[in-house]
Amino acid sequence: MKPNLETLRRIRQITEDGVVTNEEVMGLGNFLNENHMARKTWPGNVVFETLKRVFADARLDPHELKALAYILRGIELQCCGALGQLDELMDDGIPKFAKFDEMEFKLPALDEQMQVAATEESNRISNVDLNKHECDCGDWTSRRFSFAESSPGRVCRCEVIAFCQPEIETQIPRTDWNTMFLRLLDLFSESNSAFDPLPTWKLLRFKEFEWVVAWGDKEWATVYTEGKAGKVERYCFHLLEGRWAYGAVPIGAKAIKNYFAGAESEGSNTSIPGF
Repeated sequence: MKPNLETLRRIRQITEDGVVTNEEVMGLGNFLNENHMARKTWPGNVVFETLKRVFADARLDPHELKALAYILRGIELQCCGALGQLDELMDDGIPKFAKFDEMEFKLPALDEQMQVAATEESNRISNVDLNKHECDCGDWTSRRFSFAESSPGRVCRCEVIAFCQPEIETQIPRTDWNTMFLRLLDLFSESNSAFDPLPTWKLLRFKEFEWVVAWGDKEWATVYTEGKAGKVERYCFHLLEGRWAYGAVPIGAKAIKNYFAGAESEGSNTSIPGF
């Protein structure tokens, strides 16, 4: 199985947050329409017929969404079947029962309010408060507003843009733990994305390694750590099934998996489903 990596990357972006939107599906369909090789090779050839039906009436009804969800899950599990044992085979020098130095991963509060547009093409202007970490965009008001003011899960795309403004970015305190926060801002700025809408965020350290982990009441947790290229990369872990999304594993995968298994019993503020 030699997948089209760009198709797989796009599918992964759609499925990893547990929410499939019409815009994401239409975007995948447009990509496959414009790329002959992508729709003729796996996994594009698997989803293309379903997406053709979506494009026929330019809307995603519940039956089509359910069918597409089954297909996307099958693609992910097929990837896991080929790659999902890497965390058991990887000898990265980090023991399964590593004792992490652990701290809350919190947002810096800046006494700044500003207006931003989530995209260059958008005429929608959002009002951002970097002290209370509030925004009036739809993403923030629909799924981030209930988190604690210090939770990075409150940071929508608008707030990422605000934090990255040169006059704002220089105000972020240069503390030890804020180094990872600044690196995440770079990651989200480059990928036009935002912090995962999850309530609980921790910074874990073991020797020279560090990870930011986030979870909540969803099945998926997110892990950010430095990859082989020296940049921070995003990984997803299924809390109920104990596996990494698409077989992609971070350094310290066995130790992080064990951390999630014990997080609830150690008195985490937010429970992890399934443990």
